[in-house]
Amino acid sequence: MPRAADDQGDPQSVHDAIGEMLARIMRPLVSLPRWKFLREAVSGIVRQRTLVQRDIARALDETDKAPGTVERRLGTHINDPALADTVNEGLLRHAAPRVQVYTPIAIDLTDTQRRHAHKTPGAEGNYDGSTGTPGWGYTHICAAAVMPSGTGVEFLPLYQETYGLEHATGEHKDNPLLVDSSFAHYERAVRALKDAFGGPVGIDVMDRGMDSQRCFGCEIHHRRWFLVRLCDRRRKLRIAGIPTAMYPADAPPHMDAWHDVRCRVFNKKTRLWKMKTCRIAWCSTVVPVQYPDGSVEDRLLTLVVVRRSSHTMFLLTNLTIDDDEDPVAFAKMLYEAYIARWSVETCFDLMKNRINVEKIFARTMEAAKSLFALAWLAVACIMEAFPPGAKITRTVIAFFARFHRVRPGRHVFYTVFSSLTRIWARMAVVCSLH
Repeated sequence: MPRAADDQGDPQSVHDAIGEMLARIMRPLVSLPRWKFLREAVSGIVRQRTLVQRDIARALDETDKAPGTVERRLGTHINDPALADTVNEGLLRHAAPRVQVYTPIAIDLTDTQRRHAHKTPGAEGNYDGSTGTPGWGYTHICAAAVMPSGTGVEFLPLYQETYGLEHATGEHKDNPLLVDSSFAHYERAVRALKDAFGGPVGIDVMDRGMDSQRCFGCEIHHRRWFLVRLCDRRRKLRIAGIPTAMYPADAPPHMDAWHDVRCRVFNKKTRLWKMKTCRIAWCSTVVPVQYPDGSVEDRLLTLVVVRRSSHTMFLLTNLTIDDDEDPVAFAKMLYEAYIARWSVETCFDLMKNRINVEKIFARTMEAAKSLFALAWLAVACIMEAFPPGAKITRTVIAFFARFHRVRPGRHVFYTVFSSLTRIWARMAVVCSLH
C-alpha cells in the first residue's frame, strides 16, 4: 500500500501526502469542482480538527476572497444530499481489491451528541455511554475492514452513514425515510458491501446489538458471510441432537468436543495483543431468520462457543466449520476475527476525541450526513498515508503545534496524540489524524 515518503519533513509534504491518498480514493468518481472541494474540506478538517465550516474555511487561508465566500462555497457542496453516498462509494471501491473472502469487516453503531440540538432536523435523544449524560445527537452505522499487517492489524474504513430516529420535525414529515429504524440503515450498509465486493467476500462481524433474526436474514439474503456474538439469554436455539430448545448459556454442558488452542486476543485495558489459551467447541443449530420481505425461515447455522478464563463467548455464523480441512484452525480464525472487531471502536474514539465531530453546527440533515462522511474520509486518508513511528508522522505533530502557536509540551492535542501514538505503535495499527 502506498505510504507517505518518510524522508520529507515539512508541513507541505504532509498535505501533499493527504492529497495523494485522497486522489487515489475519490478522484476517479468526481469532477473538478467536487474534487477541489474534497481536497479543501479534508485539508481543513485535518488542520483544525473540527467539522465547523467557519473553522474549515479559515484553515484554507484564502484571505484574498470576500468575507463569507469560502464558507458559501463549502456550504453548497456540504448540503448536497449525494455527497455522503459518493464518499462511501469511493471508500468501497478503493478497498475492494484488498478485501479477501475471510477478511473481517466490523459493522457497529455509535452515537454522537450535540449540545442544544433538540430542534435540529434528524437529531434524537441519546446519552454518553462513558459518562451517562443525556443529550441530543445522531446515530452512526460504520463498517471497516480489519487488515492483517506485519505485527498486528490495520484499519481500513469502508462505510459510514448518519441518521436519526426519534425527533421528527417539519422537514421530515414529507420524507419518512429520513427518520427510520436502525435496521433499514443496517440493510443499506450490507447492500453496499454486497454491491462493492460481489457475493460472500469478507466476514461481517457484529456485536450483540445485532443479535436479531432480521439481521441474520438480511445477511443471508444478500449472500454475505456473517459472524455475530449472541446474548447469553436472549433467544433459544435448537441444537442438533437435543429435543428441547435452550439458551446459548445452557449449551456448553451439551458440547463434548472441546479443543485447546492458542489465540491472539486484545486486552481493552492495556491495548495490547497477546496469545492466550482458549477452549473452543462448535455445533450445528437451527435458528429462525427473517428476510427483508418479511418471510421467516429456519436455517441451519453454526454455534461457536469459546471459553477463556472465566468468560464464555457465543458466536453464530453461517460458515460451516466441519467442511474445512482443519476445523480447529478455522474455528480459531473465526474467534480471532471477532476479537479484531474492537478496531472499529478505536475509530469511533478517533472521530469523537481527535476530530471533535460532536462540535458540529449543521442546520440540515443533509449537511450533518456530509460532514460526518468527510470526517470518515479524513480518517481513511490519514490512516493509509502515515505509518506509525515514521519521521513524517512526527512532522505532523510539529505542524499542529506550530499551527496553534503553542509549545508542544503544553498543547492538549499534542498530549493526546503522543499518548495514543505510543499505544497504537505497540498494536501496529496505523495512526490517524496526526
